[in-house]
Amino acid sequence: MDSGFRMLKEFSDYKLLNEPIDITIASGAVIKAIDKGTIVLKVKIEEEIRLTLLTRVLYILELIGSLISVLQLQDKGLTITTTINPEKKLLIQYQGVTIGTAYRIGYVYTLEGPDQYKVNSLKAFKSIEAPKQKNRELWHRRLGHLSPGSLSTLYKVTTGLKEPIKGLIKSYEACITSKSIKIINRKASERCKSLLERVYSDFLGPYKISGLFGELYMLTFTDDYTRKSCVYFTKDRKSLRSRFQVFKTRVENETGLKLKILRADNAPEYKALESQMATTGIVFEYTTSYTPEQNGVAERLNRSLISLARHIQQISKENFFFEIRPFRDRYRS
Repeated sequence: MDSGFRMLKEFSDYKLLNEPIDITIASGAVIKAIDKGTIVLKVKIEEEIRLTLLTRVLYILELIGSLISVLQLQDKGLTITTTINPEKKLLIQYQGVTIGTAYRIGYVYTLEGPDQYKVNSLKAFKSIEAPKQKNRELWHRRLGHLSPGSLSTLYKVTTGLKEPIKGLIKSYEACITSKSIKIINRKASERCKSLLERVYSDFLGPYKISGLFGELYMLTFTDDYTRKSCVYFTKDRKSLRSRFQVFKTRVENETGLKLKILRADNAPEYKALESQMATTGIVFEYTTSYTPEQNGVAERLNRSLISLARHIQQISKENFFFEIRPFRDRYRS
């Protein structure tokens, strides 16, 4: 029950507690009472203001309002009675005489006093007073971010709701993010018009079964103009530099042209290769994170190689790397 005002201002005697008293509230949190005293409470009874003395009152800094324990009143011999009339009163009586009246405001009974105390009580407990309509945002979150239309018809298919939950107009970042989808760009990038203008590269692996010489990774390079591919098998990703130099030397000697652009993902080994090849003039293009379609040429080659290897594996019942190695020269030449 709410007294309607901050009791600290009305203490007639006031002293600090030697040790704070722990009080557990409904949420399970523990708050501390640091002071105890006596207050003179102004109570309104039949348009008359009377003074009532309350003893052993605890002061708790975290509380937003002042509360009176019904159990404490009963322990002191007072009788608590509620009415069922539209006013919904709570009567505090001593030996049959009413010494206080509380009115229900929301889910709290507020002790009637001077008008300014009643105003303070309304401000302090406005969050408790809020009806279902004002809690529509909370309903929206608890029910898995239901749409406004679903919330408005929810009362028809459930019990406990007597009216639709309306008025939800605010958009939540979490709601928008969780319901958003990624749109894949299906438009092919402009194809190069000359040899070695752009080369796509990617690593594939590691695999559970190693090759004949312990290889666990497959490294591919694909020319954008001719779509000719070179495949290399490596034991680790650190071999990128040596394999790239072999590839670069070979294709430049065969074509008489210089490699201009290398397209790859943001893997650390490609970042390191860029710094090592800074003097060659090769431009490194990196894909946007979580956008493998920007390196689609290399990704599709990986899928083709895996499909080819699985086909032969199913026929010969051999391990993956043992079967894919014969196709290395086919894709290199």
